[in-house]
Amino acid sequence: TTLLDYEKALAVELLSSPQFQDYNVGVVVFGTRAYNVIDPVPLARSQNVLADRIATLAPTGTEDSYLDSGLELAQDMILAGGGEGEIIVLSDGNLHNYQEVVARSKKLIQEVNITTRLIQVQAIPGRMGSFPEIASSTNSEFASFVYPDSLTTISAPLSDEPKPEEVNITSYSLAVVNRNHYITTDLDLNASISGFNDVTPKSGSIKLVALADGKPVLTAWRYGLGRVAALTTDDGNAWAGQLYSSPNSQLISSAVNWAVGDPRPEMDRVEGEDGWQNTPLQITINSRYRPSLPEASVEKVGENRYIATFTPSRRGIYYIGEYGVAVNYPLEYRYIGFNPDLPGLIMANGGKVFTEGEAERSLIAEASRLSQRMVEERVSSRDSLLLIALLIFLLEIVSRKINEIRRQGQRGA
Repeated sequence: TTLLDYEKALAVELLSSPQFQDYNVGVVVFGTRAYNVIDPVPLARSQNVLADRIATLAPTGTEDSYLDSGLELAQDMILAGGGEGEIIVLSDGNLHNYQEVVARSKKLIQEVNITTRLIQVQAIPGRMGSFPEIASSTNSEFASFVYPDSLTTISAPLSDEPKPEEVNITSYSLAVVNRNHYITTDLDLNASISGFNDVTPKSGSIKLVALADGKPVLTAWRYGLGRVAALTTDDGNAWAGQLYSSPNSQLISSAVNWAVGDPRPEMDRVEGEDGWQNTPLQITINSRYRPSLPEASVEKVGENRYIATFTPSRRGIYYIGEYGVAVNYPLEYRYIGFNPDLPGLIMANGGKVFTEGEAERSLIAEASRLSQRMVEERVSSRDSLLLIALLIFLLEIVSRKINEIRRQGQRGA
């Protein structure tokens, strides 16, 4: 357990390395089997979560270690996220079934074009194990630490590549300069960008978001009956990453919604919020004629505008024309809450519990991985056997014919 604590401390320290701060990081552990501890999450926002998950790892009571299983699961994790990334293996190198596991690990590293770094923690100095052999035959990077040496991984870089020169990036704070617009109403903007396009707003436009010196970043105006919103920074890949993360992302969605407008027609339009079973629900209807709804009371509230009120008696989707209104469970059930023992029951039965942030990124990949099944199909060999039998039959006929011709030749002689 002491050696495992040392390995976990090394892993946590690796997470604080500057070269990984822009990475998405996932964790896999392997022993007799490989386990997915956490799917890839942005390290910049989830470093504490990753460190907590690593700190709670415990030994399973077996010394068998199947490196190939861990590599295979880690590669599947990277391929599920687009195929770009690298694998860092941290182990004592005590591999079970040495030759077979080493051969399979080499094959896995060579077949998939993913950078692999091998870090070996030695309990006894000089006992290198199999990692140097695997690294040399697969062009992987290798580093080693001897327990209980210092936990300074930065002093032993994993590669000899020169460090890139540090680049000072200038940051420009953004501010809302006009809140009397649909896009910026109730917008709590707290973001900075590192670059922008220097433009001049056209006459008649409205400057909504700008830098501290007044240079525009978001400008809106009307073009005939249409709407235009000009965002004069990038798509978040280099300059404006903070604009695309919550809560600042409301700026982008509000700008798109304003520019698109409401594509629905003015007449014969139905609007309504989701409702609750056994709770009155109001539906707004724009129509030239008074709507006829047997289950609802209809009241005229304006020109060509009506409100229909009804009490849904069941859960599901209620359709008014082609418009569907979702009806949820009774409202009093909303505040009952969740059973605190539910996560433990799920994991005890082989399931997995996701947080809201993990569900957005990892649920689809996890469901895809678990949905894979091995299927055995019977393949008929009848056609091959019939072909072989036909060839034997033809050879028999040819052989008999040749023998018959020879006998006739001998009689003639």
